[in-house]
Amino acid sequence: MSGTTQSGTPITALKVATAVAATDNVLGVVKNTDGTQEAQQVPVGVIGDAVSEAAGIPAAVQAAENAATTAQAASDASYKNATQAVNDKIGVAGGAAELDNKAQLLLQGESALAVTPATAASGTTPATPAKLKPLLPLDETATVGNAGNTLGDAVSQAAGAVQANGGDASNALVLASGASAARTVSDRASDALSVQDFGANGTAADDVPALTSAAGVLDVKNAVRLHVASGLNLTMDGSLASATALGQIIPVGSGTLEDAASSLWALHPEHLPYASMFPPTVLPQHLVEFHQAIANFRAGTISYVYVGVMGDSIFATASNMVSHTENAMYAWMQALREQFPDVTFRFKNCAIGGTTWYDMASDTYAPPGWMNPTTAVWKTAVAAEGFHLLLLHSAGNDVDVFDPVSADTIIRYFQGLANPPSVVVGLSYTPSKSSTTSASYHAYYQQGYQNGLHLIIHWLRGYCLKNGVGFLDFYRWKSMIIEGFDPDEMALEQIVPDATTSLPAFGSPVTSVKGQYNTSWSFPAVKNGRGDSADTLTDFAIAYALSANPSIIGLSIGSNCTNTVQDKDFYVFFNDASGKIAYSWSDGLEENANNRVVTDIPVPTTWPAYMNFMVKGSQVVVQIWQTLSNTTWTPGSLVSLGTGFTTIFAGLIPRFGGAFTPVVSWSNQDTELSVYNLCIGNQVSVTGGGRRYMPWATNDAPAKASTAAGGSDAYHLNAYGVRDILAHVFRAQVWGFDDHLFAPVIYGGASIAGGLAVTSGNITQTSGSLVNESGTVGPKSNFATQGFNLTTAGDQTVLTTTPATSGAASFVYRPLNADGTNANLGYNGSGFTGVGFGCDDDGTLYCSGGFGVFNKKVTTIPKITGAKSTDPIMLQIMTALSSFGLINDATTS
Repeated sequence: MSGTTQSGTPITALKVATAVAATDNVLGVVKNTDGTQEAQQVPVGVIGDAVSEAAGIPAAVQAAENAATTAQAASDASYKNATQAVNDKIGVAGGAAELDNKAQLLLQGESALAVTPATAASGTTPATPAKLKPLLPLDETATVGNAGNTLGDAVSQAAGAVQANGGDASNALVLASGASAARTVSDRASDALSVQDFGANGTAADDVPALTSAAGVLDVKNAVRLHVASGLNLTMDGSLASATALGQIIPVGSGTLEDAASSLWALHPEHLPYASMFPPTVLPQHLVEFHQAIANFRAGTISYVYVGVMGDSIFATASNMVSHTENAMYAWMQALREQFPDVTFRFKNCAIGGTTWYDMASDTYAPPGWMNPTTAVWKTAVAAEGFHLLLLHSAGNDVDVFDPVSADTIIRYFQGLANPPSVVVGLSYTPSKSSTTSASYHAYYQQGYQNGLHLIIHWLRGYCLKNGVGFLDFYRWKSMIIEGFDPDEMALEQIVPDATTSLPAFGSPVTSVKGQYNTSWSFPAVKNGRGDSADTLTDFAIAYALSANPSIIGLSIGSNCTNTVQDKDFYVFFNDASGKIAYSWSDGLEENANNRVVTDIPVPTTWPAYMNFMVKGSQVVVQIWQTLSNTTWTPGSLVSLGTGFTTIFAGLIPRFGGAFTPVVSWSNQDTELSVYNLCIGNQVSVTGGGRRYMPWATNDAPAKASTAAGGSDAYHLNAYGVRDILAHVFRAQVWGFDDHLFAPVIYGGASIAGGLAVTSGNITQTSGSLVNESGTVGPKSNFATQGFNLTTAGDQTVLTTTPATSGAASFVYRPLNADGTNANLGYNGSGFTGVGFGCDDDGTLYCSGGFGVFNKKVTTIPKITGAKSTDPIMLQIMTALSSFGLINDATTS
């Protein structure tokens, strides 16, 4: 810069300012608006604005600000779009949201990273899990930890195992302690499948499909056990579809199972034991005729022992068997031959498929052609075979048409033959519960059929027990090993009164119904702790009080058999003219009145009266409280148990099975009934009180049809079902006899090596004669003894006796005439009647018979004395007379 100031100082000599504020002034020449110029003080800020404007800086700044605003808006829109894109991918199969290589995901404090299923579960479709895969910027071959594992392995395990809710650990590897091979979690989980794995939740709509899916998976795995975890009540809708699924599995666990159609399905706790065979139900006392035939064969009087079967298709050729070796008759005959290896047996099958007890007892039903029958009627053709042992079996076709009179008739028909067989009755098993046919009563999966079958089986079992007939209980054994419970070993459990029912409390009057002629009370729907209901039971014990004389009181003890008109109630009469309590009952065969019995128990004179009524199995016990004669003791609270009660009746009554509702009815409508105890059980329910077992196999297994093993998928068993059910029962019976276990029966032709010793009791001759090798000793009514012993002396048998009193006869054998008078022994003028000897009443020797002194005492026999004759003829005569006891030869030489 050149020039000087006004004072002449060069401008270059002036100081240089190092800091200028916007408010500082500088000297400058300013052009006025009129064009003139003059020196003025100019503020630095004015100069800066002028310079900025001249350089276009304000416009540039504004443009920059506008650009920044636009960029922010674009950034916001991009973020929003990216967020929406991520949200759109959540829950979508195959969805993915990516962060670029400069983005960071920071989780601080209590932040969490959640991975939820890609798709939620719906119906039977399981959820599709999402996966979290940690990606680390490290070489996957790098080793981590002290074990030398690669980072890649660690990442893979972490990806499958370290998951938040909803994650998938299926492919994680686990190694069992002590094992050498790791397996995926999914494989280990499938070792013990649970129905919850397939979406079961306690509703029939979801549980039936879940069970069906589970059964299919188990079938592929050749497995049958399906777990039901605690807290789940697996609910079936009672359809054939649910029965089909249940039939393929054995459900186990600590949950519960309920089927709307049948109480023979149940969940089996895993601690249950497997069943073992119950005691034999065919014993030597049931086989007298059969054992007589065994003895006859051994004595050589018959050439073989003959065994047969009559009944329905279960033992017939038409039983869908694959071979006759797989029919249970083969196993039966093998069991007999094993117990009697020295005996020759023959067998004939007289069974006809589709038949009933009514058909067997019919006078017109034709026999099968393969019998080569000699008559046109089935039962008479079977009788003509002359069997020594005969099995009668029917039940499956009898449901809804069972006729107990026919069953009794055909059994007694064979027992009444001139040469009867030993009759054994077969109690049929339950068919497959997952099978059905076109006939409604053959809907095996429904409770109606199951009750109908049990009605028959329970009656037949009671009939056999009461009448001493051996029986083969296939029903019980199959229930134990397939259904998983023993219907014959029951535990009754007390119910809980319910104020909303007709049994509001123990000890209070029940809510009864007054009819035109009597008052009645039906067991209400009160339950015990295990879920049995009193209106659906088979067995019960009830203690109650009657406020006044009921005149007559009846209690039903069985279900209703539609094919008999006989009453099913047990009646107790308090109105008998004798003043004593009377009772009557019917077993379905005859009128109730025919079994009326008047007891020696007086009708109570003071009321209330307390009674105890117990019905369990085939046993019925009825009791009443009577004041004791030797003590003032009273039962008090023990009236609920019947302690000290007097028994009116106790015995076996064949009664119809199946669940039913008991009804109490009485004649005096002014009488009130108060219940003090009620315990119940149900033989047609797995959980009804029977002893529990773990099933051997599924419901389907025994009858599952195949070309290789037979079976019908319904009632007829395959080879394995025959082996496990029918053959097992046949082999468990006592077809032989053991003198150490049972009172011995000596059959005709039998011999006892070493002799027979009786240390106590009597040898009883029930029929016929006591026979030695050379003749008849006599019928028991004509043979009286007062102590005798048999001893041997050389080749002789010596009878010695001891008189009961001095001078009395100690051994008397005196036959009687038809009119009771003494009969002669030996020749009586018209023929020989026998030979014998004994002592007369005065103790002297008494001889009688066709040779010897006829009705003469030994002391009256003529005595011949003198010199013995030398004539040969006379000597022979004397010798003969003396040898026959006609003379006492006292001659001397």
